Amino acid sequence: MFDSSYLVITLKEKCKEYKISYQGTKAQLIKRLNDYISLNGINVGQVENEEQVEERSEEEEEFTDVQINTSPVEVESDGDLVEEINKNGKRTRVLAHYKFTREFESIDQAYNFLKDDIENNWSRIRMRKTNDGTKDCFSCSTKMCRSKLYILFHDEEENISLWNSDIPHDHSSVEDDDGKVYGINQVTKEQIGILYQTRVKTATNILYSLREQVSQFKEKKFDDDSNVINPLYVPGLKIPTKLQINNYLHNTFKPKIDFNEGKKKTKFSYGNLQLWIENNLETNMKLLFWII
Repeated sequence: MFDSSYLVITLKEKCKEYKISYQGTKAQLIKRLNDYISLNGINVGQVENEEQVEERSEEEEEFTDVQINTSPVEVESDGDLVEEINKNGKRTRVLAHYKFTREFESIDQAYNFLKDDIENNWSRIRMRKTNDGTKDCFSCSTKMCRSKLYILFHDEEENISLWNSDIPHDHSSVEDDDGKVYGINQVTKEQIGILYQTRVKTATNILYSLREQVSQFKEKKFDDDSNVINPLYVPGLKIPTKLQINNYLHNTFKPKIDFNEGKKKTKFSYGNLQLWIENNLETNMKLLFWII
């Protein structure tokens, strides 16, 4: 097993050898390597790095630390912060980790791979210079989808690698060329809106209510019971997931309702009160004099 006696450069080389992420702190590298070899049942012998440790110790004795001004290079963490809706319907930030996916022989091959992805459309976010190389970062262009990836141009190697985040795609309410709807269809959206306005507020309770409306007949207690029409049945209703319901409520339905009902209130601070008094002081004094 790997421990703190290993040099960072040795840990990174091992990560590259196993084709896993070699970003992050020394502790993160050690944990990632140990998790990988435990999961895959790999027998890893003790790496002889004593000579490297001794060499480093000699250098530390012979030389003193000198601060050198170098060009700013971004030291990137093991992941990016991505916003998502949690199970309680609150917007939170989660850490998206990236995992090695594949390698390419050329830049054109890497870009053509993204271009030929028929299931997802990728849009460039930015290019950034890091200690691992230059990263060309992309995000899924589908509305509300948080999935990301980047193409890494290695500084020390000629190959190009692709790294995908662990945030899954969310393509709710997406139509294809034939008009087919993926995710929440219009009928289901209308029922969610009706339920929400009748005080069924949470995604869990909305999901329970939708399940009562999806079947044309009531559930049988016994197999030989006759079919009984379900009065709550809604034709065309499709059961969404709780994540889809939360995304629709907090990102589409509620902002639309609040705007229509004028619920977006503006705060009146003490500073605003003082400004109002100063602007209306003359008028107020005249009114007070007239009353007296």
